[in-house]
Amino acid sequence: MPEEKRGQRRRAIWHAYANGGLWGIGNGLVGSTLIFYLAKSYGATGLALSLLIASPNLVGLLRLIAPMLMDRVGSRRRFCLQMFLASTVVLLLLPVISAPAVLPSERLSLVALVGCWATYHLLEHLGVVALWSWFGDLVPHRMRGHFVGIRSSWLNAGRICGALIGIAINLQWTRYCQQHNLIDQQWLAYSACVFAGAILLA
Repeated sequence: MPEEKRGQRRRAIWHAYANGGLWGIGNGLVGSTLIFYLAKSYGATGLALSLLIASPNLVGLLRLIAPMLMDRVGSRRRFCLQMFLASTVVLLLLPVISAPAVLPSERLSLVALVGCWATYHLLEHLGVVALWSWFGDLVPHRMRGHFVGIRSSWLNAGRICGALIGIAINLQWTRYCQQHNLIDQQWLAYSACVFAGAILLA
């Protein structure tokens, strides 16, 4: 392989690692635990919380249709970008349409929250299938184990950083609310984490 092509591949692989790191920070900020507490701050109990926890795995089964959808789009790269950008839009909408007093009832707010969370995961699952297919073109077979290991390390390090940032934001906001006697405003900190995480995921 010409040296120029090798250089391009090396740069692309490092971009894939950086992508894993940023994605990890975004995932750490917008984890299932944060969404769980956001739902509880809206008054969710029982069935709503169960659906919220189960929905990512339930919609994950639908990733099996990804190859068919990719064939229709005609480009794995375009399909990958479309799915991830669409998932970001849904995630940005989640705290907006489910916020208190936006919809006529608390029940509708919870339905919107669960629906957005499930849709976000479905789009992300479809995008991940395309992403790894794209990585298959980028990384030679002999390097794939090494590539997956390093990218997973970046991803996990990012998740830890994102989770710590989210904890710090929520602790600071809790102190602020206590000092200024703001009642039932914790959801604002959770929403801020969702917005920040969505931007990093994009």
